[in-house]
Amino acid sequence: MPEKDSCGHIVSESVLNWDADTFHDFARHTWSSVIRHRTEITHLLYPMIAWIFDDPDRGVRGHALAVAQAALCAGQTHLTGTERRFDVDLLGTVLTVLRPKSALKARGQFYTPGSVAKLLAGMSDIREHSNVADPMMGTGGMFRAAAEVIREQGRDPRTIRWIGCDVDSSPWPAPP
Repeated sequence: MPEKDSCGHIVSESVLNWDADTFHDFARHTWSSVIRHRTEITHLLYPMIAWIFDDPDRGVRGHALAVAQAALCAGQTHLTGTERRFDVDLLGTVLTVLRPKSALKARGQFYTPGSVAKLLAGMSDIREHSNVADPMMGTGGMFRAAAEVIREQGRDPRTIRWIGCDVDSSPWPAPP
């Protein structure tokens, strides 16, 4: 979510005053726009945003609004509402902070910072129409970095076959 809208108003102040239906309409409009412009990632997004399009009841809408308002009150837009959003893997950081260090070490789970992921992607020779695999993908930070490098090189990441898995399913929504 941007810090300011096209008129210069602070978006978080508006959202803090919305009701659940207004927030749902905003979320549906926003994600519809993302899907229209980035059709190649629809299948990746859908498990996380299906609730928006499945016409949830007022309770679900209210809970979603409460989560959004809590994130805004905690300063989320300072991380993801500016150009810094391209440098921040918010979910990867959250998952790392919420887990006990002993659990992370026991499973061999280590967060790769965005700058390191981008360096590794830049050293790789990723060609269009090739496969990119990450057997320990976590929240997809390496994929994000690889796609960014591919775009910087004037190529299209939609031509890549992305193959990822992980031993930990917690970053992904449970199947219905």
